[in-house]
Amino acid sequence: MDEYAPNFNLLQSGDRVCCVANMVTYDHSMGNHLMSTVTDRQLFSFSGTIPLGKLTYSLLNVRMATPMPRPVLVAEPDSHILFHDACSWESVREAIEVCSGFGGLGLGLTSVGLKPSVCCNSNPFDAGGLPSSAADSSCLW
Repeated sequence: MDEYAPNFNLLQSGDRVCCVANMVTYDHSMGNHLMSTVTDRQLFSFSGTIPLGKLTYSLLNVRMATPMPRPVLVAEPDSHILFHDACSWESVREAIEVCSGFGGLGLGLTSVGLKPSVCCNSNPFDAGGLPSSAADSSCLW
């Protein structure tokens, strides 16, 4: 599987791809969107359901359906689509607390005006009401 910036010219039908992309044209009816890779602006079509109005989209483990003339990537059940909002004054103060433990870092972040919005710890019951993962911090890398 290719990483972050795949070269679509080297891929064949059925290959799995991961890339970060921007929306060029959103298709409300068919779910066939025109997108471009962030790194080198390669145009491609993406077939799948994604939300409108996000800054970038991470397409993970999507399948190359048609390599040329314009590549077509397709989301399948084992694909993951992440979407990212543009940074705002409100979101710039949000933090992810890794290795949260008893929440000492979260208390420090709160005391300087930041807002922990997600925590990651091996014991999800230590999260203090925040959304948390049930795995250790190695799940993030």
